[in-house]
Amino acid sequence: MTGAGRPDLEVSAVCRRDEQLLLVRVGHGPAGGEWRLPGGTVHRGETLAESVVARLWEQCGLTVLCGPFMGWREHLDADVHRVRMYFEAVDMGAPDVDPPGPDAAVETEWVDSHTVLDRRLESGLAEFLGDAGVIDAVV
Repeated sequence: MTGAGRPDLEVSAVCRRDEQLLLVRVGHGPAGGEWRLPGGTVHRGETLAESVVARLWEQCGLTVLCGPFMGWREHLDADVHRVRMYFEAVDMGAPDVDPPGPDAAVETEWVDSHTVLDRRLESGLAEFLGDAGVIDAVV
């Protein structure tokens, strides 16, 4: 565990364009190859909303406004204790300048919401998206 045994706090954003949802594919680590919502670790001194805006800029090169809180998930195992807060994000369009560079994401894609379940999603994401009404309920 990081942070002297404290949980890691992360944000993720549900960012939509019409019937599409923004997903990123993780490039390394145990989750390498999995698709997830864009986001990442909340840095010291950032509000949750500031973190959503910063992580989407860093990871995807998108300028967004942080919208309402949608829910949270907790992941706990022998090595990791992570709390992820989910927010809606409003895409404000293409950035005027280049983003600072990709981080853990190796691929960013707008995915038709009806094909999201065809991807290899991180654990629990399909259930969250179904419960939140972002995609059709997961059976």
